[in-house]
Parts: sequence; structure tokens; C-alpha cells
Amino acid sequence: MLATNVIRDSVAEALERRMMGASTFESGVPLLDNILALQFRLYYHLSQNNGISQDVGRVLMDQCKKMEATADQTVTLAQDPATLNLATKILVNCKCIILFYLADYDTSMKLLDENFQAGMARSEKGSVYHDFHSLLDLENLYYKAKITGNPLIHYQKLLQVIDYIPKKSYGYVYYYLQLIALELNAPSLENLFEKFKSRNPLIAMMYVEASRDNDTDLDTEQPKMLQYCEEILSRAKFPRANESNDTTLDQVHIVLQKFLITLNHKPLPQWKTFIISSMAKTFQSITVSKTAMIYFMLNGEIKESILNFVNLEKYTKRDYALNENRFDDIVSLIESYNFILNKTKPSNSIRILFQFETCLENLLKLLLFLYKDLQFPITNNPKDCLNYASTAKKIVIPKNVAITLFSSWKVIYDSHSTELQFLQSGDLVSYICNAMSLLPKKEMNLEIQFQYAYTLACMREIESCITFLQDHILNDHPTFYRAWHLLALCHSVQEDKQDSYKIVCSVIESMVTDAKTLTDEDKWQLISMKCTQLCLIDEIFGTSDALEMVVDLFELYHDLYDSSPETTADDTSSTRCKEYLLQNIWLMVADFYMRKYEQETSLLDPARPEVTEEITSLLKEAENAVAEVSKINSPKMKNINCNVHQSRLSMLEKDWHKALGEVENVLYYDDVNVGAIVGFAELIVPESEQNVELETELSMKGLSAKTDLSKAEEVFANDTDKSAAYARLKLLLECSIRKSIDAYYSAEIWWYLSLIYERYRSKQYKDALLTCIRNKETTPIREFKHCKY
Repeated sequence: MLATNVIRDSVAEALERRMMGASTFESGVPLLDNILALQFRLYYHLSQNNGISQDVGRVLMDQCKKMEATADQTVTLAQDPATLNLATKILVNCKCIILFYLADYDTSMKLLDENFQAGMARSEKGSVYHDFHSLLDLENLYYKAKITGNPLIHYQKLLQVIDYIPKKSYGYVYYYLQLIALELNAPSLENLFEKFKSRNPLIAMMYVEASRDNDTDLDTEQPKMLQYCEEILSRAKFPRANESNDTTLDQVHIVLQKFLITLNHKPLPQWKTFIISSMAKTFQSITVSKTAMIYFMLNGEIKESILNFVNLEKYTKRDYALNENRFDDIVSLIESYNFILNKTKPSNSIRILFQFETCLENLLKLLLFLYKDLQFPITNNPKDCLNYASTAKKIVIPKNVAITLFSSWKVIYDSHSTELQFLQSGDLVSYICNAMSLLPKKEMNLEIQFQYAYTLACMREIESCITFLQDHILNDHPTFYRAWHLLALCHSVQEDKQDSYKIVCSVIESMVTDAKTLTDEDKWQLISMKCTQLCLIDEIFGTSDALEMVVDLFELYHDLYDSSPETTADDTSSTRCKEYLLQNIWLMVADFYMRKYEQETSLLDPARPEVTEEITSLLKEAENAVAEVSKINSPKMKNINCNVHQSRLSMLEKDWHKALGEVENVLYYDDVNVGAIVGFAELIVPESEQNVELETELSMKGLSAKTDLSKAEEVFANDTDKSAAYARLKLLLECSIRKSIDAYYSAEIWWYLSLIYERYRSKQYKDALLTCIRNKETTPIREFKHCKY
């Protein structure tokens, strides 16, 4: 008897793992493990191809027949008829599905009829055994409906199979309920909702599910849903010491969570009263806390939402300990973390209540725990991450579980996407790979694929990025212009910029031809790509040619944006608004004029350096361009790059004190701003202190210092002041390469760091110099971020 109990426990674990999508099992019953593995293979083919081919079907059918023969000869299972019946029921269902896709509908239907509710264990509702039988019977009803084409007849038996909402962790049960909801569609379910609303939250959940996928507006349903929820609440009572919370009320809150998230507008204020009353009739309910977290967040009450999430965490820890270190519904818990992390930011205003980084760490721990428990493959090897297309480890699990896990990896990636340490360690690209592994090829998210390629580019894995863009994005999506722009920027790291230039010109021509059909994102991308084209012209043909093209750029901008409405005050801080784009154009124009000025003055005779009016006018044009940026600035949209350019102008005018003031303004707000740090370095590192050997090596890479002794002499009052400035510069440089992605990959930052190290005779200067050269060789014509939208 004891041995049987041990086997049943391990069987229950195997069934639970299978409902979440696992492919490997250790139930202690080899036949059951093999049948569950067969079911996984069948589901795998169905999820990847929306069906199975004749060849695959025949192979799987042969496997079914072999297992049937094994089942008949199984002696050990004779002592455990419940497990044998369950194994047989799984196997017959697999046969029925295979026969359906082999077009043998009569045999399939006959077996489905015989297998419906066969071997149903008299186990407690909500137990693993009961829910797995429910899964098989839901699957049975679903395929009967597909064969006959008349779902209502078969789904009338739905409540015989299951009459409550399962755990989200029991993913395949949940998944088949979603499929059935879509089969019935919203109008049919509305009738069922009216019929069962007084006693059955499951039907209400299916109605909400179908309405969402059929784009039905649920806002008008709020009063009806509120009345339904209040009816259930009126019958609930606070539990006694030996009782649990009201099950039906908990189930209603699961429906309400889905309903609230589906709304297009803020929820009714009456929901607050319902939620508070629910708290009064329950004891430390995780479900009610989750509803409160969702409601308050959607209602704009962030503090209250976070407090309820904190309560949810506390209650979960208590239940985890009471359940012998097992989560009752880990998928629902992960979903809660997703929600709160997606809706909040790590701002100072909520840091007292909510440790954002700790929450991220806890979410990652939950994911790693789940993957280890279910033996899901995880991608964390750097080589595998860089060659994802050839080393991909696909995970086939229930769709609702896959969406939750996908969102989890994505929110972790998004939260760390600007952090250097996560980029360098390979964690960022690992998060992306694990997210992509959850999506079938036919449902691959184009945005996540682009983020993967973009991350490779930021890591300076240029060849891997180019290969992925060409083979896995642009072949299937030739009008995905962001990917073309990224491809052009990747090619621009080469000494010969012709490939990059050809790509940009070709894509711009195509986009201009279809200008009337361009989306807002495409318009933004067209202007940004036009800026890249001008930078390439500057590099290949010269600055004068680039300046001649500026008129075309402004004409294109006005053609695309003159008729569009002004950006609202709430959106002016966004880098996607048209005003920010116009600022970038003017700053680029200022760059061209300043560069042209430097080119012209470098050609002057040192003995008679007479600056002509024509040359002086170049600086005036640069000043006008920077002034245009200042006009666009507003309290909500302050572009500090305007100050960086103003500092450069002041340097060209030899007004060192003004240049330093502008740099200080930028560093006050952003102490890792590359332009400001380089400007500061140019002011204080005199040319006489530069190592001639370093200068010779870097001149071959197009780098050189632009300072002279007179700058430092005028800016600093004495040697003590100058020494303090050097110390500060060293600190700025070293901090920036530890905190900022832009700074770490800046050749100029490493160049000045090598000079500082050489000044203090530090052995680190050689490593800094090598990093500088390596960065220069992989620097694109414009920063990769210019292709993002």
C-alpha cells in the first residue's frame, strides 16, 4: 500500500508537469511516461504546423499501436487500475486526433464516443487527476465538434466535464477551454452566461475570453458583470478557523481580473467597493489581492496597487511554506509579477514601497525555478545566443503559459536593456533567446526578432547581426524598414561604405514611392534613414555634398509632417515625436557646418592663418542650426545635446570658459553623456601631453586630439585647479565605461582614458588603447539607436 502511494504521488507530479507542457517524466510507470511523451510529440506537431502530415500521422499511429500492445501486457499496472485507465484514455485520445488528421472521421468519432469520461477517477475537484481527466474530455468534446461541425450539441456536456476555472498552471486545460470559447463565439456564450451566471464563473470566464478575441467591446458589460459579482459576494461568508475562503468568490475574482484587463477604459468606481467587501469576507486571499492590484493600477492609484502586490507576495510565501515548498499556481504568480513590472518604473516616488530591481530578480528566480522543475531547455550559453537560428531550443507548451513566460523574459529584457553589465555579460541576448524559443515559427514576433538583432549589433557582433537580419527577418518581411536601417548601419562599420550607401538609397527610393501608405513608424524611419544617407555622403563624397542634400531632407520632413497634428504636451518628451526628430536634423546640420569649418581652417597657411568671411559664415550657419533646436526645446522636452553642440561651437570660437560652462550644464543632468565628457577632455588635455606613439597609431584609425595648450592655460587658474580637473576627468571616464553602453563603445572615451593612464604611467593605458582601436573599427556611421522607433 505504501509503495502504491509513492507511485501515485510521482504519477500526479508527472501529470501536473504534462499539463504545463513538459516533455520528460519520471512517474515510476514507464508505460505512462512513454504515453505522455507520445502526447507531447503529437501536440508539438499540432502547434508547429496547425495539423499533422500524412507521413507524421502514420508514424505516430504505429507508435500508438505498439503502446496499446504494451498496455495489454502490463502486469505492474494491474495493481493500479486508475493509472492504467488514465494511460489508456490518453492513448485513445491520441489515436482519435491522429485519425482525424488522417481523415478517418468515422473511426475517430466512434473512439471519441467510447472514450468520453472513460475511467474517470472519483478524485476531488481541483486535484491533478481530476483536472487531467477534464483535459482529456475537453479535448474529446473539441474534436467531436470539429468532426461534426456543430459545436453546440457537444459543448452542452461541458459542465459535466468541468464546472470551475482551473489553475493557470494547468495550462492545457485552460487552453482547451479557450479554444472551445472561440468555437462557441461571444453571442452563443452570452446565452450560456445568462443561464449559468448565478452559479458558474467558468462560463463567465469563457464569455470574457471569447469577447476579447472577437473584439467585442466589454465596457458596456460592466454593470451586468458587477451585478453578477455582487450576487456571488452576497452569499460568501468569512471563513472559520478550519475553513478555506469561499471558492466561488475566488473564482469570480479570476473572471474579474481578466475582465478588467480587457477593458478599453477605466473600470467603474463601484468595483472598488466590491473588492474591499471581498477582502472583508476572505482571509489573506491571493486571488483578491491580485484583483485589487489590477484594479487600482488601471484606475491610476499606483501606490494602492503596489501595496496589494506586496500583500500578494506575502500570502504566496505563506502558502509556499504550507504546501511543502510548492507553489499552488506558479503561472498566475508569474503573471502578477509581469503585470506590476510592466505597469511601473523604478522611479524614486515608489521606491519606498516597491523595490523594482528586487522584483525583477524574484521574477527571474521564479522562471529559473520553473524551467528547472519542468526540465525546459534554457538558452544561456554565449555561443548559442549569438547563433540562435541554428541552435534554437523550441519549447512547446500551452499557449496561455507560453504567453506568460514570453512576457516575463521580455519585461526582464526591457528593464535591463540600457544597462551595460547585462549587455556585456550576454544576459540581454539570453533573455531575448529564451523569449523567442516560446513562439512557434508561424507566430514569431517580429518586434522580438528585431530586438535580438539590435542587441547583437550593440554587442558589436556585427556579422551575426547581418546574417540574422538577412536570413530571418528581411527575407520574410521585405518592408520592415527598421531592419533595413539596422542592416545599413551594420555595413557602415566597414571601411568601404558603399554597401551601406546602396542599401540606404534603395530603401529610401522604395519608401518615397509608397509615401502615401507609410505608417507613423515608417515616416519616422524614412527621415532617420535620410539622415543616415547624408552622413554616408559626408563620409564618402565630402561634407560639401552632404550640405547640398540638406534641403532635400527638410523638404521630405515637411512633406511627411506638415499635415500631421502638433504633438500633445504629454507626448513631447517622447523620442518618437516629430519635434524630437526635427531637433536631430538641426543638430546633424550643425555638425556638418562645424566639420566643414574645421576642414577649411585646417587648410590655411599656418604662417598667415587669415579666416575669410566665407569660412566664418560656416560657424554662423552652425550657430543658427543650434538656435533652431533651442526654439523647439520646451520644459517637457529639453534636448541636452543642444548644449553639447553649443560647447563645440564655443571651442571653435576659442571661447573656452563658455565651452566649459555648457559642458558642465550637460554633466549636471547626465554624468555619462559621451559628447560632454569628450568635450571636457578636449578642454583640459593639452596636446603637449599626448604620447606621440599613441598619436601615430590612432591617426591611422582616424582619431586625433583637437586640443592645444592655450585651452588648459585659459580655463584653469593654477596647477592645483588643473590637477583637480584631471582627477575629475579620470573619474568621469572610468565611471562612464562602467555605466553607459554608449560610453563603453566610444573610441573617443577610451582614447582619452589611455592618455590619462599614460600620464600617470599606468599599465592600463595599453589595454585602453587596444579597446579604443577595436571600438573605432566597429563604430557605425551613426549610433545604432537611430534605427529604433
